[in-house]
Amino acid sequence: MHHSHGRATLGGKLSAVLVAAGSSVGLGNIWRFPYVAGDNGGGAFLVIYILCVLLLGLPIMVAEFSVGRASHRNAVGAYRALAPKWSFLGYNGVVAAFLILGFYFVVSGWTAEYMVHSVTGSLARYTTADEYKSVFENFIQNPWRPVLYTALFVLATHFVIAMGVQKGIERSAKVLMPLLFVILIALSIHSLPLSMVWSSVFFLLLVVAALTSTISLHEVITAYMHEEWHMSRRAAAWSTTGACMALAAVASLSLGVLKGWNIFGLTIFDSLDYLTANILLPAGGFFTCIFVGWRLDRKILKAEISNNGTLKFRIYGVFIFLVRYVCPAVLLLIFLDNLGLF
Repeated sequence: MHHSHGRATLGGKLSAVLVAAGSSVGLGNIWRFPYVAGDNGGGAFLVIYILCVLLLGLPIMVAEFSVGRASHRNAVGAYRALAPKWSFLGYNGVVAAFLILGFYFVVSGWTAEYMVHSVTGSLARYTTADEYKSVFENFIQNPWRPVLYTALFVLATHFVIAMGVQKGIERSAKVLMPLLFVILIALSIHSLPLSMVWSSVFFLLLVVAALTSTISLHEVITAYMHEEWHMSRRAAAWSTTGACMALAAVASLSLGVLKGWNIFGLTIFDSLDYLTANILLPAGGFFTCIFVGWRLDRKILKAEISNNGTLKFRIYGVFIFLVRYVCPAVLLLIFLDNLGLF
């Protein structure tokens, strides 16, 4: 097992790639993307999406990787080690991860419910959009079934996290990510005749995608509590699991029996989604670019990007330009637009 500053790390480059891919490929990439693409111009939207991935997503991801690799610490400890005044960025990441899990576990539970419906063949009984809508509304308003599926997802995530970095996260990534790609390829080949078998496979794909994301988000909080609060990893994992379960249960019930609990006119579930997607994540990305582009020592940045000179990063100048100017400008516009100020 590899350690740095007493911290267990992944065993190799392939493991790092698989874990990173697992944290990136979530439910939205699979079930929401086709709808959004079709509703916003189809092929034209796809071109814009790819440009955003290349010019925004990739530079920000590399920037965050550089911070983590340079410090080998948790989200807060990384910034504290490199520039203590920027520790707020780490706290932003931990809080965002916790709030995201508050509603993401709920949505993940929905995928499990629909997979069960597909396997049992009950979905085949419905033929109209209104019938499917009624099934979903009845499910989310049920006082115990959504919470039960949410709890199962929380415990599945905890099981992986509790096993540690290499035995848990790394091993799960080596199984779940290849499985994810195999299922995706199978569905691409057999996409149109959507029998109940392939419907079940599709929802299995969603379950796997959801689990890879919840594992990554859970680890952000667990690592922070383990390293910064000096808790045992077991205690940190259970504390994170308990807190996430409590928040997710309230978020799930806010769509049903607790629907009257509103925050500025939004249910608790929708409030968590809005706060993370429109404020915390854009703000975190913006300040990460500012930190890496203007504050982080150039020697450290170049060493981490090039793996201490063993890799040739021929577009280093382009990367710096994007992180310093393009990414912050675009993220600022997105942030202001989300707040209705632009």
